[in-house]
Amino acid sequence: MTMPTIKEDWQMMTADTQNFSARELAARAVTFDRQIRARNVREYGASAVVAGFFGWRATVSDGTAQVAAILLVLAALWTAFHIWRAGAPAEPDLLAPAETQRMQWRDELERQAQLLESVRWTYLAPFAPGFLLSALTPVIDRWPAVSTGDMVIASAMVAVFAIVLAVINRLNARAACQLRETIAALD
Repeated sequence: MTMPTIKEDWQMMTADTQNFSARELAARAVTFDRQIRARNVREYGASAVVAGFFGWRATVSDGTAQVAAILLVLAALWTAFHIWRAGAPAEPDLLAPAETQRMQWRDELERQAQLLESVRWTYLAPFAPGFLLSALTPVIDRWPAVSTGDMVIASAMVAVFAIVLAVINRLNARAACQLRETIAALD
């Protein structure tokens, strides 16, 4: 959910944000709004690709693999819904006085920081059951005659899944921390 352009924008923000004019605050709010909307469009697109691919997999698979694919489709749909519901940026009032714009921008930064901080539970956790079941499908389907190779492959897939989730979680936590720094500068 992080974007280099948002990160760069946050890093360019100074601690002197309380002295921004209404025009400067409006420009920053519009830029932030545009970046959030672009992020959301990318997330919707990724969710559509995941749902489409695993939807297809659910139709050509059976048993455990089919259940895993259905779980991944549901996770992608949940993620898109959650981003639509909680991640859509609020419309900034570009004609408001500077102090009002500053507070609106602060509220939006706070909302987006909370969204980034909740990624572990609202974005990553829904995918865990489907990915784990997908990784363990060869073991489950061949039980009790599971080969060592099946166990190694399943273990490697679970490890890769855990690493990917940890990296995504860390990137979002770092982005949330940067937003928190901007919020602190606004206070």
